[in-house]
Amino acid sequence: MGRLRSGQSPGDRDNRTRFTTGTRFDKLNMDIAIRYSGDTLPFPTHCPSEKEIMEDETAMVNLSGFLIRHYADAIHSVCKNGECSISIHYDH
Repeated sequence: MGRLRSGQSPGDRDNRTRFTTGTRFDKLNMDIAIRYSGDTLPFPTHCPSEKEIMEDETAMVNLSGFLIRHYADAIHSVCKNGECSISIHYDH
């Protein structure tokens, strides 16, 4: 991966959610790798409704996962013992 960054999730005051990202880009592809400690990010096949977004506190996470799934050409997600990795591929 071309760039490697580490950080802390916004709003995580307890320093529990650390993450690492990496990117690779060439004329034909862009690959993004994200590693973090925590729960699996859902990638639903349908967009949450406006009502769900307004009433369900998990709907924004579902919306984020839906948008990633919708725009990415490939996604691979694995979580084991609270350690997760997501690989996202875009054809250029």
